[in-house]
Amino acid sequence: MIWTREQAKALVDRTLALSKAEHTTVAIDGSERASVRFARNSVSTAGATADVGLAITARFGKRSGTVTTARFDDASLQTALRNAEEIAKASPENPEAMPLLGPQQYASSSAYFDDTASATPDWRASSVATAIDLAKKKDVVTAGFVETQAAIRTVANSAGLFAYDKYTAAAYNLTARLPDGSGSGWASRAYNQLSLLRPDVLAETAISKAATARNPTGIEPGVYTVVLEPAAVADMVAYMFFSAAARQADEGRSAFARRGGGNRIGDTIVGENVRIHTDPSHPLAPTMSFDGEGLPTEKRVWVEKGVLQNLMYTRFWAEKMGKAPTASPSNLIMDGGTETVSDLIAGTRRGLLV
Repeated sequence: MIWTREQAKALVDRTLALSKAEHTTVAIDGSERASVRFARNSVSTAGATADVGLAITARFGKRSGTVTTARFDDASLQTALRNAEEIAKASPENPEAMPLLGPQQYASSSAYFDDTASATPDWRASSVATAIDLAKKKDVVTAGFVETQAAIRTVANSAGLFAYDKYTAAAYNLTARLPDGSGSGWASRAYNQLSLLRPDVLAETAISKAATARNPTGIEPGVYTVVLEPAAVADMVAYMFFSAAARQADEGRSAFARRGGGNRIGDTIVGENVRIHTDPSHPLAPTMSFDGEGLPTEKRVWVEKGVLQNLMYTRFWAEKMGKAPTASPSNLIMDGGTETVSDLIAGTRRGLLV
């Protein structure tokens, strides 16, 4: 069973009470995972794991040390605490260390779904069987992975911060190839809610791509319009914005740095129909209510009508620049167009699909 808020709070209180450091931070991460892996149209592995871990960070001034443990009796906790304290005393000062966060207000989270947490081995097996059966009918070879997960995270400290949340995740990915290797197809999705994941649709998508790739013909080098599937766009947007730190931009070390100094907030960086934002309560991608440091996650617009609106400010850089700190993006939602991939392909006279 996933730990409750009360169980996490009890461990936090015991750990903090045993600490001898000036300041102490604890983080609890626990999860239950189950998965099935398949290859060459056959299940290769299946299994499940359950674990809970505790990370303890002891601080003396600007010195800190961290130790992790999976043993929670008082003797083991004291050993971990003393080790963290010794590491902290022997470590150099961190000139950018910030004071501990105090108590925070968090919005209610909607990232945990019972149907995912209670997903059965039969469901995972049937989702794989669907792909294998279809692949055999179309003379295609498949490989893939399906996983369901339920997890908790707690961040707390000796300054009174306590954050607890839980989430679920269900993921399915599939690669299909022709027996001779001349063509392939791929599909993948992940949701918090199991009912949104459609393994049958994903299998049909990947296997049909592979099947239609039979007897490929070459094309001459040249200029082509490229149609990107959602997964390709998502990878690029995530890579761009999960590294959109204000400090790197202000110091001229990122793509968001302005030539001559400063950052590119206020510049047009993509098409004017594009909006990119974070929404922890988005129905298709709900997230936890806080980040790894305990800062509340919030709705935030990063790009509006193609114009860069915000960058991420750590607590240190926010204080230095006179800005409010921002939690790391918990998700990224991109709005702007209404056409489907099929519509884009139909409207492309000479192009490539990626």
